Amino acid sequence: MNDLYSVPLSGGDAVRLTAPLEDFRVENYDLKGDSTAVVVHTSKRTTGQNELYTIPISGGTPLRLTPLYTETVESELRGKTRLAFTITGDDSQVIFGTDATTVGKSELYSVPTDGGPIVRLSRDYPDPPGFGVGNWGVRSFDVSRDGAYVVYQNSDEFTERLHGTRSDGSAPIDYTVPLSTAESVDNYLISKDSSRLIALTTDGFEIPGRIYSTPLANDIPVVLTEFSYPQRIDQLTSSNNGQLFYRLRNTETTTSTILRVPQMVTRHPPC
Repeated sequence: MNDLYSVPLSGGDAVRLTAPLEDFRVENYDLKGDSTAVVVHTSKRTTGQNELYTIPISGGTPLRLTPLYTETVESELRGKTRLAFTITGDDSQVIFGTDATTVGKSELYSVPTDGGPIVRLSRDYPDPPGFGVGNWGVRSFDVSRDGAYVVYQNSDEFTERLHGTRSDGSAPIDYTVPLSTAESVDNYLISKDSSRLIALTTDGFEIPGRIYSTPLANDIPVVLTEFSYPQRIDQLTSSNNGQLFYRLRNTETTTSTILRVPQMVTRHPPC
């Protein structure tokens, strides 16, 4: 058994929320911000089929959000699919990535938390000139706190790229157009005020790299800092007051320093 229950903090009877889903086990779940319902990721015990449901916190009939499967789904898809999800900050949408339609290639979708049409958010993009042998699908994604924008990372054989869209699927954005064909995105985050995308890129064997900042609505990106071998940057963190913190490491001396830079001004390379 792998079920989900709710119980009052003051004590009382536990309610088995997944009682109507007898053939499913719970893989993950998240509570809506208003605490009225929980979104549950389940997998079918007999086939491994992944689904998302919204269930009232007090119990009741689960609402199936992801009718991506039917009983005639091809046998090679059964038990091999993956799914990851998050609820937008305004509780209106569930953003989820899954390879339910093509095993091994994840796509990104949105669906209203109270049910409705599923919208595909990820797009097929051409490979950078001279690089890659095909689009390998969505590797990761992030959602702005206000729920307005979704940013996702996809890859070909050699590079990691960043794309985005509004959470309703409109206004697709290619955030990596200004990058050279050799630059690959190592890490990224959305600022806590939901205004900017911060991306860490590297380029080539000796790992010269940059941290870019660009408005989520897409505009001219600025370079916040640059680094080169033996330096490495990691542990990006955005503050509430428009600052970016990161760790600068020297891979030869094994020393490291925590630095801070404003998220929207051009900076010179560190000395």
